[in-house]
Amino acid sequence: MKLNTFCLNNRNRFILLSVINAVIITISLILGNYSLLILAVFLSCAAMWNISKNNHTVFFSILLFYGLFSRIISYYFPAEYNPIFLFTAFYLILYGDHIISRLMNLRKKTWAGIIVYTCIALFYTICINKSYIFTQMISFNIMILPVFAVLLIRENRELIDIIIYSAPLILIYSIFQYGGAFFQSDAVWIAENALKTYDSMKIAGNLRPFSVFSSVEEFGFFLMILAILPSYRKSRYTFSLSAISVIMLFIYSIRLPLIMIIVFAVYYMLRKKYYRAVLICISAMLLITVILNIIPFKEKLHVSETGPKVFITHSLEPFRNIFSSYSFKKRIEYFSENSINFIKYPWGMGINNNPRILVHNKNIYDSESAFMMLILSCGILMLIFIIAVYVNLIKKVIFGRMNFILYLTFLGLFMLVFSHVLSFHFINLIYYYAIIRSIDDRY
Repeated sequence: MKLNTFCLNNRNRFILLSVINAVIITISLILGNYSLLILAVFLSCAAMWNISKNNHTVFFSILLFYGLFSRIISYYFPAEYNPIFLFTAFYLILYGDHIISRLMNLRKKTWAGIIVYTCIALFYTICINKSYIFTQMISFNIMILPVFAVLLIRENRELIDIIIYSAPLILIYSIFQYGGAFFQSDAVWIAENALKTYDSMKIAGNLRPFSVFSSVEEFGFFLMILAILPSYRKSRYTFSLSAISVIMLFIYSIRLPLIMIIVFAVYYMLRKKYYRAVLICISAMLLITVILNIIPFKEKLHVSETGPKVFITHSLEPFRNIFSSYSFKKRIEYFSENSINFIKYPWGMGINNNPRILVHNKNIYDSESAFMMLILSCGILMLIFIIAVYVNLIKKVIFGRMNFILYLTFLGLFMLVFSHVLSFHFINLIYYYAIIRSIDDRY
């Protein structure tokens, strides 16, 4: 779709880039924080690529490798807050004209929904819990800016190709981590941040691979996207990536995306009316459950245990005691505790609970759910908004034409409820992209 005529030309874009970089460099010299210079380099690389190639590939690629870049910068330029989180904000300022043009070309209900969502979040960022204003601005950056970033995506291929071509490097990197080989920047990040912030980083004495991402969960959802790639582009390469990703999810014991893939497979077969295949799939799952409940099986792991058997045992645990497993009980506990918080604070508590990746302590009310996080942050207004979006999406999922974006939306419905999807970077970009594309046929 063509952009409106008021968009900046390349010359004016370069001038604006120069002004932004001059501001960044000046602030860097005044504060003596030279990591800001890296921010200027990233911004320049992404913008110059767009000016020369007319696409945002470098911008999206930097978001894909955000976790790796963030750890490297933190290691060499330690600070309480990593300046790379400002990259998205500056880039969106640079391409604000493109974003406004795309927004104006969407259906009225779509752009109105985006504006309402943004206004609710902005109100709870600025007006509620002012003592947490800085962390709330960081949360706003993580939760809201990706909504506008996806408006820079013009077609599926622009985003999915980055995933496809980056996959081998990301998978190989995870294999080295599985073998215990970590870069020094990763090792420091694990010791000083991840082990204090993420319960899911370790299983017994084993560290789970997270590759180039900011958490195990984000890596798991990247593998989940690889698993459904054949529904977008059928080739030996995508089928290979799909098979490898499913195997890795099992071997690395990242269970939620694995469960979501199984649910997706059943959904796909039902929509295709492959009822016999659904019956075979369900029967196979029941058979595995029966077998694992008959044969001797060590369910509980000691904190000092290490080795591949730890991951395998953890992956098989739900077949024995899904309703009493640690992860299930923990999520039920989070939902029940935070439901009470929602009743206690129906009008919201402020967006100060989200920047897990940027601070060295846990959330003040951790929820294990982006859905719970949003309604705790923004109260009943956000709850009403999300319900309206969900009703629209569920209708699309049930009655809409099957395609890759609809599959991503289907998985996104689960991601929002059962995961910290909105604390991610590249992954929540995909999540918002799928929602907007599913709601608005013009996008």
